[in-house]
Amino acid sequence: MSIPFTLYITIHAAYIGALFGSLSKYKLYETHMLGFGEDAGKYYFRLWIGFLSNMLSLFLIAYAFALLGNDKSENIYHQYIKPCILSFSLFGIIRIVHSLVACEFWELFYSEKEIKKIFEQYGRAENIRNQKLLWHLTPGVLIYTIPIITIWNT
Repeated sequence: MSIPFTLYITIHAAYIGALFGSLSKYKLYETHMLGFGEDAGKYYFRLWIGFLSNMLSLFLIAYAFALLGNDKSENIYHQYIKPCILSFSLFGIIRIVHSLVACEFWELFYSEKEIKKIFEQYGRAENIRNQKLLWHLTPGVLIYTIPIITIWNT
């Protein structure tokens, strides 16, 4: 395995730990609630979004391996800078998940009781419901894709 890919995997592991730690407030992986009660569909929606965020992360690993896995270059840019630039894509996942789960479509993913509990737990004001999807989705997609595009043919 090449030095750039090893470096990328190390950075990716640290970032992914922080990423999924910050996503815990959205309760994406409450599998013990699946199939129960009138709000069971909301748990499935959240689990699907959690699965999507994992797939975005796995895509980055596959992309990094394809790009950096056999890179034997002695160039500092290829060995150290490229993996670091690509790692920034992970920050876009947080924005994408937030835009889908915590903006205009709260009611698809949470019951009123859960929404109230989340607002109380994280000190959110009720006016957070007025946030628009594109306010977070657009920067999230850009943060995710710009590093990928930047190192495409370099």
